[in-house]
Amino acid sequence: MGDKPGRADRLDRSDRPVVVGTDGSPAACAAVDWAADEAAARGLPLRVVHAAVWAHFESAGRPLADRVTQEAGVRARSRRPSGAVVTEVLLRDPVPALLDEGESAALLVLGSRALGPVAGALLGSVSLPVMGRAPCPVVVVRDVPPLAGAGRPVVLGVGEHGEAVAAAAFALASAVARGCAVRAVHAWRPPPSRRASRTPDSRRAPSGTRAVRRPESAWTR
Repeated sequence: MGDKPGRADRLDRSDRPVVVGTDGSPAACAAVDWAADEAAARGLPLRVVHAAVWAHFESAGRPLADRVTQEAGVRARSRRPSGAVVTEVLLRDPVPALLDEGESAALLVLGSRALGPVAGALLGSVSLPVMGRAPCPVVVVRDVPPLAGAGRPVVLGVGEHGEAVAAAAFALASAVARGCAVRAVHAWRPPPSRRASRTPDSRRAPSGTRAVRRPESAWTR
C-alpha cells in the first residue's frame, strides 16, 4: 500500500470524479440524480458503483448487480448526456469498498435511507461508517423533493477553533459551482448551569460567522 496523501492532496480534488454509491432503491436514485447534476456543474466525470459482495456467491447475484449499475448509468446519462459516466460492480462489502473509492474521488455521494433489496437496515451500517472515515467529502442526499428557489446559499458549520479547513474549501467550491453565497454558521448549547443567565449574544462567534443558539429541544432527540 502506498503512502497516504498529504493535506494538500486531500484538499485539491478538482480533477477527480464524483463517485456515487447505488443499489437501485429510490434513495439511491435520488443520490444518482444529485451526483450527476453536481458532476456536471463542476465539469467532473461521474463514477457510479454498486458494492455487493453477495453477488459473488449467489448465481442470480451478478446479473442483478449488473442491472442495478446499468440502470443507474442510464439515469445519470439522461441528466448529463455530454458528460463522462462510468459504472462498475464492486464484489466487496460496501463500507470498505466505498472508503477505497473515496481515496480517488472529488466527493462521495450516498442515499439517505436503507440500501437495496438485500436488507432494510444498511443505512446505519454503511452510510454512518463511511461518513465518519471517508478520506474525501461525503454528501448524503435525502429522498425528498428539492427546495424551490435559485441562489440558495451553501451553509457551512464552523467550529470553535476554525479547524475545518477541508469543509470550508468544499463549501466554497460548491458555492462557486452554483453561483451562490456561503453562509457560515456557528452554533452552540451553553452548559446547563449557565443556560438561564446567558443570551445568544453573550458568547462571541468566530469572525464573519452568524451565531445561533438553539433551544434545548433542538439539541436532543
